[in-house]
Amino acid sequence: MSFSRRSLLSLGALALAPPALAQGKPAPKPLVIRGAKLIRAGSPALDDALVEIRDGKITRVQAGGAPPAGAEVVDGTGKTLSAGFIDLLTGVGLMEIDLEASSRHAEHASSDPIRAAFLAADGYDPAASAVAVTRSGGITSLGIVPRGGLVSGQSAFVDLVDEATLSPIVVQRLALHVAIDDAWLEAGHASIGSTLLGLRELFDDAREFKKNPGGFDKNQMRKLVASRLDLRAVGEALAGKLPVVFHVDFGHEQDRGAFQRDRWALHRPDGEARRQMGHRRA
Repeated sequence: MSFSRRSLLSLGALALAPPALAQGKPAPKPLVIRGAKLIRAGSPALDDALVEIRDGKITRVQAGGAPPAGAEVVDGTGKTLSAGFIDLLTGVGLMEIDLEASSRHAEHASSDPIRAAFLAADGYDPAASAVAVTRSGGITSLGIVPRGGLVSGQSAFVDLVDEATLSPIVVQRLALHVAIDDAWLEAGHASIGSTLLGLRELFDDAREFKKNPGGFDKNQMRKLVASRLDLRAVGEALAGKLPVVFHVDFGHEQDRGAFQRDRWALHRPDGEARRQMGHRRA
């Protein structure tokens, strides 16, 4: 099933953009979308749907019916209505013009390939022009992903809100990203074998740091391959508190199977991490 942008209404975009409430003024009138075909996850589509939204939250969904008195009504006849879409691998809001360094915030400006503590959330710009364009296409939430280096940093989950009083950052630390793709290998950084060796050493060093962080601060340990904050972030990933996403291009058959969880001694994300990954604004 395919939809043109003109025929697709985003329910999430409307819900994430509530009217501003002025102090001392009555609550805004409800918004009603009627007549559209509503796509529902796990349920059959609902024809001639009526969806009521109050204060930015969906309060009623039904087939047909009349809108409440005084409601603002949007005629969705001939259109398809859906919840907002999610793009989990994007740089929207982190980069405006690729050739303009001042507008690029997806990458830590460092020659160090280990950037585990770098947070994409710190560079996110909700006022970027690409955010509004993306929201108009029906995408209401993003996983904004850092890039560059071997361990690129940590992604964030954001809502594409256009209300200044709402924070767009839903989950500041969504996952740790490791890029062992063709771009990394073709840049001449290392062979696949050397890259995997470097990762094993990083994981071992993160475990050593966790055992004796004070010794690291007092220079009483052997030299480790990453900084204090980077080792702490990798340690959280090894403990299952932060999910890890490997970006891999399996262009060569010998690379297959290299990223089995047990090989890296990675644990499944714990309950809190899984809760954060599934978090959505109420």
